[in-house]
Amino acid sequence: MKVELPINGGYEKTDPLQFVPSDTVNLYLDMTPTKESVLSSTAGLNLENGISLSTQGAVRQLYSSKLTEYLFSVVGNIIYAIDSGLNYIFGIKIGTDQGYVGVGETVDEMLMVDGVKGYVINKETLVFTEITDPDFPSLPKDVVAFGNRFYVIDNSNAYYSGVNDGLSWNTLNKFTITSYPDTIVAIKVLDGRLYLLEPVA
Repeated sequence: MKVELPINGGYEKTDPLQFVPSDTVNLYLDMTPTKESVLSSTAGLNLENGISLSTQGAVRQLYSSKLTEYLFSVVGNIIYAIDSGLNYIFGIKIGTDQGYVGVGETVDEMLMVDGVKGYVINKETLVFTEITDPDFPSLPKDVVAFGNRFYVIDNSNAYYSGVNDGLSWNTLNKFTITSYPDTIVAIKVLDGRLYLLEPVA
């Protein structure tokens, strides 16, 4: 069904913005605080500020911690902590250099998984530690923090850590979907509930 919509705009008469298209490559239409139309050279970002890292590879994760002043970044196979002055601290070299990196955060720790291993970050001391507990799930795909524990999934199970301890795991502390078993692709927390996500059929 076709619906006719009125043309919306300002209530004052204004002259159209005049410009030559060949002179406006990488320019974006913006509005000033006084509602004047201007062409900016960036889309609201100052590209002069940034961080130059020697690490090769894509940015795989950017996570702004709720309880610290750091931004945690995974670039290639390195985890960094970045402060508000855009100074970075080398964290730890991980075993993969591409793919999804999941992040969960409790009061004291963060846990990252890269599909192969898990890494705990102490947020107070900024000590980065690879999880070596033999009961930590193999091929960890995603992680969330819920009720002061970390929950990590593999293809078919969800495992949970000790209370406030991402380095402590017990292979018996797990659960799985039994009604309609399928491959688990993600784990999320929403409105105080834990959700295991399966692929859409």
